[in-house]
Amino acid sequence: MFSRSSLIVVFFLLLAFLCPEVEASIRKNVSKAISIVIINSGRQKAYLTVQKGLEDAIKKDLYWRGKRIRFGRAYNLADWINDERGLKKQIMAKRPALVFTIGTPATTFAVRNLDGIPVVYSMVTSEWRFRGAKATGVFLRVREETLVKIFTRVTRLKSIGVIHSSKWRIDPQIFSIEKAQGIRLRLFKLNSGQTLYDVLEDMKADGVYGLLMIPDTEVYDSPSTIKFVLSWALKNDIFVMGLSAAYVKMGAVLSVHIPYRSLGEQTWEIGKRILNGEDVLNIRPQYPKVIRIIVNQKLAEEKGLIVPERIMDIPVIFLK
Repeated sequence: MFSRSSLIVVFFLLLAFLCPEVEASIRKNVSKAISIVIINSGRQKAYLTVQKGLEDAIKKDLYWRGKRIRFGRAYNLADWINDERGLKKQIMAKRPALVFTIGTPATTFAVRNLDGIPVVYSMVTSEWRFRGAKATGVFLRVREETLVKIFTRVTRLKSIGVIHSSKWRIDPQIFSIEKAQGIRLRLFKLNSGQTLYDVLEDMKADGVYGLLMIPDTEVYDSPSTIKFVLSWALKNDIFVMGLSAAYVKMGAVLSVHIPYRSLGEQTWEIGKRILNGEDVLNIRPQYPKVIRIIVNQKLAEEKGLIVPERIMDIPVIFLK
């Protein structure tokens, strides 16, 4: 049996053989094809799922909407970690009109090395890292304002703490809901020379029994750090809202989850705007359009929490 792609190739070869004008037209269209490149930061499942969503979205437009896009294999930065110069040379030889990056390492590489080429990133949490660069994309984060609303509606807490570094830019809208909903929001900055344990103890002494974890990698710098915080919270009877299903499994009462495939699809929508002529510098980075709420069902029942199936029209998924 021939695959669909094989039959398409045979069809166009026959046309080219029978009609020189068609052959010339095909060559002209191929020469005008837009080249795009994907660079992934590693082989983690989350990265690869975003890549799959992005590739499928590209192929859908390529096949069904007549886009002339030349898209080859994606590059994985992990394969070139000792030869970034070689990766730069290979990518620049393709003269791509646009580069998609997945994760902070790949985005950092593209911004530093691929001069003049617009970059559309995903799986990046910190806007400040690439502010001013010829780059935009979709954050791997949800607005702090939305997180606070979800957190308080599940736990009914009136006092919430956020630990952040000096580099993290807190969404100013988070303060507008403080008065509107009667929430006491306390920010605790992790300064140099201070341990995370010290800040947690300060938060507890301040009477704060709800910790909203934000994706600040200066604070939550490793899986072991995250495990430590969640273990401390369980021992001290403090509610925690995390950033993925993994946090819930480790002891957070609830978390937000971003479906990674949809993240790739949303990234392609931004890429199309650039390919259609918009300046990358005029496109603000976006927050994910699709999110889910994950609740630790056992812990919620132990704490007597009543959690609806939807919060702010966002579906709730219960994990036992």
